[in-house]
Amino acid sequence: MGADLGEQELDALKAQPVRGIIRSGYEDARPSEWLAQRTGATAVLVPQTIGATPAARDLASLYDAMLDSLLGALPAGGQ
Repeated sequence: MGADLGEQELDALKAQPVRGIIRSGYEDARPSEWLAQRTGATAVLVPQTIGATPAARDLASLYDAMLDSLLGALPAGGQ
């Protein structure tokens, strides 16, 4: 991991930080966790379909689970 992402790119991400690194449940968590550790961002698992997480039971709860995941990555105060 990280072979294609050099120090210059990591420095750029630290200079202009992102709030979160989004991944779906079917993706390997290791790349997003690796990047999160090096940039200070939060790795966020966003359910991609109904049943992907226990909270995503139907369409309405899937949307709620998606929003909860994304909002949970924001610092206190939502900014």
